[in-house]
Amino acid sequence: MTKREREQLLELATRRKTSRIFLKTPINLNDVYYCLKVAIQAPSGANKQPWRFLLIDEPAEKDKIRSACEQQEKRFHEKVKRNLKRWFTAKGIDYKKPFLSEAPFLLAVFSDQRMPYATESTWLSIGYLLLALEEKSISSLTYTPSYAQEVKKVFEAPKEYKLEAILPIGLSNDRKPKEKRRPLKHSLYRNSWGAH
Repeated sequence: MTKREREQLLELATRRKTSRIFLKTPINLNDVYYCLKVAIQAPSGANKQPWRFLLIDEPAEKDKIRSACEQQEKRFHEKVKRNLKRWFTAKGIDYKKPFLSEAPFLLAVFSDQRMPYATESTWLSIGYLLLALEEKSISSLTYTPSYAQEVKKVFEAPKEYKLEAILPIGLSNDRKPKEKRRPLKHSLYRNSWGAH
């Protein structure tokens, strides 16, 4: 195995960035299925595999989801505290979520709350999914709707399922660079807290 092959996962993770602007260019459905096959290989509490995925590509459905999300985001943004409001303004984030109707696919991700560690396990599967999407040069965003239980109603999912995230999936048209990551030495201690 070459060094490049050994470090391919690090390259994918380093390259991957959030995209909020998508081209309307269609993407290959089989590539999305491949990424979902990767996602379900994630570990889960007691191997219960609590994740459920709902893939949406119908424009009318995407518009309905966007409308439900924007209604809740508007409510959230009206109540947000000053420091967070400043951060949102600096990042150009408001209650409008055009990516929910512009991306070719939306992937609603749910966790079966009857299962142990359902939320944690489902987010592990999302992590696997993000790297698989990057491998296929497909962009995404882990959008966590404000007041997700209200947004969940639009999906008509059973009550035991929690809406964890909605991922727009498509080709990025977002020109902003990836936000910097702290070096590993700022996040890692060895043998005792604070020791490098």
